[in-house]
Amino acid sequence: MEQLLKKYQELKLETKLLEAEIKEEFLKLDVEKYEKGDFKVTKKKAYIRKSFDSKKFKEDNPLLYLDYIKETEVKESVFISV
Repeated sequence: MEQLLKKYQELKLETKLLEAEIKEEFLKLDVEKYEKGDFKVTKKKAYIRKSFDSKKFKEDNPLLYLDYIKETEVKESVFISV
């Protein structure tokens, strides 16, 4: 397991470095998208995301919050925290 986690950390770092290189190349070439066969890379621009603060809503409106709870089945997965 230790070897797998170490490999995971290495690949995660390598991925971040490659993403940085791709961003630099996109900037240098002044492109938003690259496609070659089935391989596609698209640059996403920075933006402001609006989200619903359910924790605050629950604190402010506990009874109303209960009316909006929705249960969903979550499949088994593996979470890795480094």
